[in-house]
Amino acid sequence: MPDFAPALQIGTTEPLIIDNDVNWATIAESRTGSMANADNFLYVYLGAGAGVGAGLFLSGGLHRGAGGTAGEIAFLRMSSGETLMSRLGHSPIGTPDGRSIDLDRARALLDSEAPDHASDAILDDLAHTIVNVTTAIEPGRIVIGGPLSEMARITEGLRRRIEDTALTDVQVTMSPLGRTAPLEGAAIGALELAHHHRANTGSTVADAAV
Repeated sequence: MPDFAPALQIGTTEPLIIDNDVNWATIAESRTGSMANADNFLYVYLGAGAGVGAGLFLSGGLHRGAGGTAGEIAFLRMSSGETLMSRLGHSPIGTPDGRSIDLDRARALLDSEAPDHASDAILDDLAHTIVNVTTAIEPGRIVIGGPLSEMARITEGLRRRIEDTALTDVQVTMSPLGRTAPLEGAAIGALELAHHHRANTGSTVADAAV
C-alpha cells in the first residue's frame, strides 16, 4: 500500500504495521484483558465481517505465520469439504449472499434457551473447529470475544463443548474488553511501536499501527 503512509502523514523512514482487527484484539487481550499474564492463548472472534477469526498468542507474542494468515479459522475445512465460513454463511444465521454472519439473525436464533437443532449444529461446528486448533497448538487457554460473545447461549454452549472434547485441559473465558478491543489493540500497538522506534533511533516522531 504505497499511498497509505503518506495519507497518514507518516514519513518513509517511520515504521508502519498493517494488521487485521482480530490480531489487534488479541494484542489488547494480552495487555489489558483477561490474558494479561498468559504466555499462550487462543483468541476467538465471533461476529460480522469475516464472521469468525482467531488470534494466536504463542510463547509470549502474537503469531502471524509466514504469510500473515495464521488464525484464519473461518477457512478451515469441515468433514464435508466446505469451509467453516461457507457452512455458517449458508446456515440460518448467514447473510443473504452466504458469505458471512448476519448478527441480527444470529441473535434472533441463538438468544433463546429452548433446544433447537439448528442452533446446536452451529455451536457444534464452531466448537469442532476451535478444538481442532487447540489440538494443534495446545494454547491452554481460550478467550472468546466479538459481538456474539455477549450472548450466554453461545459462550456457555461453546465452553461446554470445548472443555468436553478438547484433548487436553483448556480454560475457556469470555473477553472483558467488548467491541472496542481491536481499537484498543491498535492503540497499544502504535504506542509500543513508537517506544521501540524511539529507543532504537532517538526519534520523537509518533509512529502508527493500523
